[in-house]
Amino acid sequence: MAAGAETFSLREVLVAFTACVSEQREVRVDPYLAGWKGLVRCSDQNRDHRELP
Repeated sequence: MAAGAETFSLREVLVAFTACVSEQREVRVDPYLAGWKGLVRCSDQNRDHRELP
């Protein structure tokens, strides 16, 4: 993901998940994992911005 280790980009997640399915409808692991890493990055950013009691 080119947006950096700390920045979430929905576009990059979408591109990764779109690229993970081949024309033969097989799952490519590297783009799939890149998409999940992007979603985890989003979750981590949201967790960091929540106010804790």
